[in-house]
Amino acid sequence: MASRGWRLNGLQRRPGFDICVTLPQTAPGLAERFVEDLRAAVTYAKSPPASPPKSGALYGGGSTGMEPALVNDLLLTMLDATYEL
Repeated sequence: MASRGWRLNGLQRRPGFDICVTLPQTAPGLAERFVEDLRAAVTYAKSPPASPPKSGALYGGGSTGMEPALVNDLLLTMLDATYEL
């Protein structure tokens, strides 16, 4: 949906997304365009290409049963690898 200009916020528990509806989203025809784009996104998600994803999410492994200390180490390692002081 991002490639089509929509900004959706992913939710972890319960899986889903939310979208903030503001005045620009009330323009005539925009709701219909959103539904068309969402249908296309669902079709894409059911059969994505074999290319690697362009982005990903890291929620700390809370739903995987990982030990909190391991989650902490994982997050610190990711931050160390991503940012320089």
